[in-house]
Amino acid sequence: MFFPALALASLVLAGGLAHARHDRRGALVALGGPFVIVAPWLIRLVTTPGRVLTGIDPSAAVAADAASPLALLFGRGLGANTPWWVSLAFLGLVGAGAVIGYLRAPADELDATTRRVIALAGAGALVMACALPHLVVTLGDSPVRPTGVEWYLAAVFVALALTGFGIGRPVPVHGERAQDRPLDRLLTRAQIAQGLLIAASVLIGSVWWVAGGATGSLHRAGSPVPSYVDAVENSPRDTRTLMVQIDAQGNQGTVRYALSDARSPHWGGGESDAISPDPRLREQVSSLARQIARGAPSDDMAARLAQLGVAHVWVRGASPEARSSLADTPGMTAAVADQDTTVWTLNEPVARSVVRADGKETPAAGVVPPGDGDRLLVVAEPASGRWHATVDGHQLRRADSGDWRQSFALGSASGPVSWHAATGWAGCAWQVIALVLAMVLAAPAATNRTNAPRRALASRAPARPARRIADPEGFTIPDAGPDQAPRPARRRAAES
Repeated sequence: MFFPALALASLVLAGGLAHARHDRRGALVALGGPFVIVAPWLIRLVTTPGRVLTGIDPSAAVAADAASPLALLFGRGLGANTPWWVSLAFLGLVGAGAVIGYLRAPADELDATTRRVIALAGAGALVMACALPHLVVTLGDSPVRPTGVEWYLAAVFVALALTGFGIGRPVPVHGERAQDRPLDRLLTRAQIAQGLLIAASVLIGSVWWVAGGATGSLHRAGSPVPSYVDAVENSPRDTRTLMVQIDAQGNQGTVRYALSDARSPHWGGGESDAISPDPRLREQVSSLARQIARGAPSDDMAARLAQLGVAHVWVRGASPEARSSLADTPGMTAAVADQDTTVWTLNEPVARSVVRADGKETPAAGVVPPGDGDRLLVVAEPASGRWHATVDGHQLRRADSGDWRQSFALGSASGPVSWHAATGWAGCAWQVIALVLAMVLAAPAATNRTNAPRRALASRAPARPARRIADPEGFTIPDAGPDQAPRPARRRAAES
């Protein structure tokens, strides 16, 4: 969603500026407005403190080997495929402009203390960009490596700001209008050089963004899951698929696993936990993935998968021994997808929601069959008060399933079944109210002052006393100041 650490740093900076300017209302709007928008999400920083250091879609940034500090210094290893020469050219031009701007910034626009604070902020952002990718934080059960992209961009922004301060204002014009002066008299050579540095750095970055960015890490790819698996996931059975990828390196390796269904993965899904925020569900999936990776499945693996609503198991990179052991698992049938991938299908029908009656669970593929007695509708989702279910339009009462799954008292109800998570409309209403208050605070305050006449808005430059200069025709022309236009004087009296 956003970068919490950078947002907190911006919060401190905005607070300092508000204190210096004595503008409490402006500080409240500037600081509170953005945080009101993400207020419902901020609870995640409490439940998962490591999220403070991560960036957008942290669950997708699986911990891998970090680039060297020198490579990170020049923008390499930050998720981009930028060549070395582009990184060196861009950072060299931006750095040169920042150094010149730091040395040449006018004291009346940027005092020495503010200049040092800005320079230290840029250097600190660059250090964070190089140091954070070497850390590993845990989100749920997933080790994630923080990204330094946001800090690197902040450092570049500070460098461009210093360059802009170094350019300063045009040379003051005295006695003639600015539009009548040539460019070399309005700007010094140093100012022109700094402007060219900024233009060249922006041009190099923009050209590479267009030409080379089209072949970056984001691209379209076909689904690795066979079409018949997708068909079952999108059917009324609404099943899941357990995906396990094994990257073996000698006697060691990396195992990656995830749960896929008709609604995930999706855009923004990297912000949530890779499996589930519920530790019981995560432990179930993690245990099954370890068994598959080791090639040591338990006899009740099929039953445990069915309890999760998993109808297929997609495995890539397993050793021949592991595939042979999994082929002997009761209740599962293997099908080869390609040279490195095998898909196992559960023999018994599986659905995300089942009807439990007399200790037996029957899949409810979108419809609950007629029946009576003490029946339960059990959904393969962690039990929570936000879940609601209806059968034939009638709301069901929540019940205890005896395990981690959500269940509802079904009784003799029958017909089309649907279940969903409740939407937090109360939180949305509070957000709207807070945004309206922020807009009211941001609106300009009404005053009783009236606009001054236009004549009063003339230049405040003091006019010099006029000197009378005789011309050949007998007129006297006052030597006007910079803000006064010459005007004719009376003809002198003839000689008596």
